Amino acid sequence: MTSAFIALMLFFGAASMLESIPGTRISVEVPHGYKVATKFPGLIHEAKASTLILNEIPKPVDEVRQTLEKHAIEARRMTFDRREKLEISGREAILVYATQKVADRMVRERLAVFGDDRSSVMVVASVPIEFDLREGPKLEAAIRSLVWNRKGKVDPYAGLPFRLAEIDGLQVIKRQPLLVVIARQAYRHAVPPEEPLLIVGASEDRIQLDDPKAFAHARIARMQKVEDVTILSEGPRKFGGMDGYEILALGRDRETQVKLTIYQVIAQDESHYFSMRGTVGYNDRERYLSKFMLAADRFQRSHE
Repeated sequence: MTSAFIALMLFFGAASMLESIPGTRISVEVPHGYKVATKFPGLIHEAKASTLILNEIPKPVDEVRQTLEKHAIEARRMTFDRREKLEISGREAILVYATQKVADRMVRERLAVFGDDRSSVMVVASVPIEFDLREGPKLEAAIRSLVWNRKGKVDPYAGLPFRLAEIDGLQVIKRQPLLVVIARQAYRHAVPPEEPLLIVGASEDRIQLDDPKAFAHARIARMQKVEDVTILSEGPRKFGGMDGYEILALGRDRETQVKLTIYQVIAQDESHYFSMRGTVGYNDRERYLSKFMLAADRFQRSHE
């Protein structure tokens, strides 16, 4: 090796082998100083406050690319710098450079999109301006290294502090940091209010639930899209081996006035509080309420 090449390796950091990102079908070369994040799908350099976030989106790439148009970037209060084409995982991709102010800090953003006519990958690399000279090229190299196993199977619970056994007729349609969204199928937009929807998640940190009943009532009352909530039954129940609290209620979708059945369970351990909430149109309550309760029975905590 030449001395110049060695110097470049020391400056940028030698990339590791491809590493899979939990909950996705994406692998990436992890740059020096970065590690796989536990609170979102991607990488993080904690000392430099730099991140690479990777999200698979069940929408055609042509539709998702529109979010990287100049007007769309500026609508998100970012300053559009430039845009270029590149290839990621053997597919044509768009990479946009932008800047934005986050709190009192200027942040350099690199946003990329690639995919096919059924689904897409959105990439967001964020670096504080003062670290961009060093960290920016490392994250760009990571973006170019991405491998998307389009036909691969995803364990949607990988890296999460919980998991559920499969429930007949329902599937995980979306994963976000520390939660999964379960429905009959993926939808182009929001899940219609009359359709069965189950959201299961964990808190980032432990929250002391001194009064589980009051906390459960407060969560039901804070449902943004639901009104006229009436509690039908409630009480203690086991949830993943923990002492939990269960509520069965009725309500109405605020926008459509569809009558809903609501099922919620909460519990906590020494690390997190966990919650499960299912909603479905009142007319389908008998079919899906039993599935929500079965999901609660099958809820298990995972070792992180």
